[in-house]
Amino acid sequence: MSRCISKWRILRTSLYKFIILRTQKTCADELWGGDGVAGFTIGICGKYGNDDAILLCGHDLSEGGPIIYNGEKIATVEMVQYYNSEGYDYAIATIDHGADVRMTNKVYNETNYTTIISGLEDDPVVGEIICRYGKNSKFATYYVDAVEVTSHSDNIYFIRRLVACTLRSGNNSQSGDSGGPFFRGHEFYGVLHGNNGIQTFYSPFKGVTIKFSLW
Repeated sequence: MSRCISKWRILRTSLYKFIILRTQKTCADELWGGDGVAGFTIGICGKYGNDDAILLCGHDLSEGGPIIYNGEKIATVEMVQYYNSEGYDYAIATIDHGADVRMTNKVYNETNYTTIISGLEDDPVVGEIICRYGKNSKFATYYVDAVEVTSHSDNIYFIRRLVACTLRSGNNSQSGDSGGPFFRGHEFYGVLHGNNGIQTFYSPFKGVTIKFSLW
C-alpha cells in the first residue's frame, strides 16, 4: 500500500490556465507485514545479515526468484526452507538496491497497524489467542491447538515443526495469504503455511531466528 505524499509543482501557462506536475515523492512506500506481493503476503520486515529483507512462506518460491510489489520487482529470494520431511516453511528475500520501498516494524491489525518489537523464539502456549493477517482474508484471530505439528501439504510434502490453530473470529486464510503474519500484542509469532479446512498452520519464528532478525 502506498503511504506517501507526492510533491506537486504548479506552472502558470497563461493568466487563467495552470499545469500541475508531480515532481517527486517525499518518501518511499512503507512495507508492512500483511502487504500483498504477487502470489503471497509479506510476513514482516527485517534483516538478512546486513541487508534489508522480508520474511515470507517458502512454498512455491525459489531461490533467486523475484518478489513483485505493485507491479515492480522489489526483492530477490535469497533462501527457502521448504523441503519434504523437514521442518518449517519460510523464505527470506532481500530488498533490491534502488527499490522504492521502506522497511518498517508494522503489521496490519483489525483497524490499522501494530508495531512489532520482538519475535517469539519459543513455542506458543496451547489455548492462547493469536492474530493473523492476509492480503485477501484480512484480519482474523485463532486459538493455538498444538505445536511441533506435521502438515501434509498436497499429500506430497510433509512439513514438520509447524503450529496448528483453529479459527476464532474473522475469515480463514485464502489463496494469496500464505506468508502473512501471526502475532500477539507486539510480538511476532510466524508466517502462514496454509489450512486444511479444519485447522490453520503457521511456521514459527523460532525456526528462522539464526538467519533473519527483526527490523
